[in-house]
Amino acid sequence: MVKDARSARAEDRPADAFDLLLAGLVLRRGACGEGLDLHGRNRDFFTAVDQEYVAAVAEAADVALATVQAPRILPILRQAALGEPLNESLQARLILVLAATGQQALALSHYQVVRDRLSDELGVDPGAEMCAAYSRVLRQEFSAAALGDLSNAAITAGIAGRSPGTADPPGGQAFPGSSSPCVAPLVSPAQLLPDLPAFAAREPELSQLSGLLTPRGESPDTVVVCAIDGMVGMGTGTVAVHLAHHVARHRDDGQLHLDLRGFNSSVSPAAPAGALRALPRREECADQTRAAVIAAARRLFAEIGFFETNIEQIAKLSRVSPATVYAQCGGKQGLLRSLMDSWTQAPMVVETQQKSLAAADAALVMQTLGTAYLQITRQWGDVIRMVVDVAAHDHESGAVLATAQRRHNRRLATICRHLEDIGALRDDVDARLASQIITYYYGIDGLLRTREVFGWSLERSNEWLLANASAAVLRSPAGSARHETG
Repeated sequence: MVKDARSARAEDRPADAFDLLLAGLVLRRGACGEGLDLHGRNRDFFTAVDQEYVAAVAEAADVALATVQAPRILPILRQAALGEPLNESLQARLILVLAATGQQALALSHYQVVRDRLSDELGVDPGAEMCAAYSRVLRQEFSAAALGDLSNAAITAGIAGRSPGTADPPGGQAFPGSSSPCVAPLVSPAQLLPDLPAFAAREPELSQLSGLLTPRGESPDTVVVCAIDGMVGMGTGTVAVHLAHHVARHRDDGQLHLDLRGFNSSVSPAAPAGALRALPRREECADQTRAAVIAAARRLFAEIGFFETNIEQIAKLSRVSPATVYAQCGGKQGLLRSLMDSWTQAPMVVETQQKSLAAADAALVMQTLGTAYLQITRQWGDVIRMVVDVAAHDHESGAVLATAQRRHNRRLATICRHLEDIGALRDDVDARLASQIITYYYGIDGLLRTREVFGWSLERSNEWLLANASAAVLRSPAGSARHETG
């Protein structure tokens, strides 16, 4: 059937090709050789057959997108992607199919999930196909012309043994002008001052100004400069801001605001040349926008709740469009993951591991751990509590918590192996058990739980946890040492 489907595609009969592929895929009843005890080369033969199935699923996804039949392939593609979590070719197609079925937020969130898994398990960034899919979702490009023919790349990766994600996407780099195949999309700066909610009069002036700024066959590189002159207090600044908001709705190249302080008696006017050099570059604007969106989400999640907050509220508080929120972080789930990244990948986490591994004294190692838990909880306690609370409500939120726990456990396991190497653990405790015991006491939210149960301060909760965890794992407990809380 797959051979017939490829013949149909060659004859420009994509709809027939998709029906043939789908008819063949639904015949599968499980992995090839499932239930057999396979070893060595025998296992390789069966794996090759499974990879042929994966390649056929990828090809069917391409044809489904080209023929606007994405909903029909989604269940099969989801199942195949679940069994191939590190196959970037397949995951890229799932991202595109999710978006094509109207689930763009979920598509962007899935990209973040796969990206984190690649980083955590393989230590690599997403490859060209994943980044191309992510870029296309942001640009809402799901037509056959925009998608191109990705099936050959999938077949090459799946059958010929090419590493997933190494095939170049159609058209070259995922993001034009980038030197890396996977960089964050640039978001247009939006620095305009707020517009007046009620603006009246000035129609003749606004009409004249709009005419000056309306393209009339000029070259795309033509820069139109419009100056508004008037006495202080006549509303020239208000007109300029109102006009800028009107023009911005029809252009996507961003808006910059620069105050030369010409009418501020408390400071000297700014020199135009120096002020222009101080404007942020486009990359810096994107970073600032992302930071503003994440900060707004964190505030709203804390004040009114994760589930009660919507994207429009986050966009309004961060002064960007809802589309920018999705582009920067992939919706609420993406924001939840970004906040988790900020906490679990904070510089303090790396510094604590390095300091602990450099210490030869067990009490100092435990005190370093306790101090880090305390400082992280002080700074990120609201995020930790939110991630834990929402995890039980849906799969994506649960995956965010699982990633946080995996990162915590991996670093703690390294520190506990160090304690074992320096002979600091009790005779009946090895590194693995020590890691489990410390996680039992502290975990990622142990200080918050202890404070809630006993009504103590975070400092007293930390002293109690440190003393008990140390006594449970160390030959010479660190609990008798005075713990510095900062």
